[in-house]
Amino acid sequence: MIPKPVILDISEWQLPEAIDYGKLAKNIDGQLYGCNMGPSTEIYILKRILEN
Repeated sequence: MIPKPVILDISEWQLPEAIDYGKLAKNIDGQLYGCNMGPSTEIYILKRILEN
């Protein structure tokens, strides 16, 4: 059994196109996202996530 709440830690290394974010969102309670490459990289990754 998976303990609740389910909080997922997403980093810059996960490829947005490799994750079904709709399905994922239905099965988690929250997420942590860390990216230390600066604002331009964070915006790029966020755009890629929102496009899926």
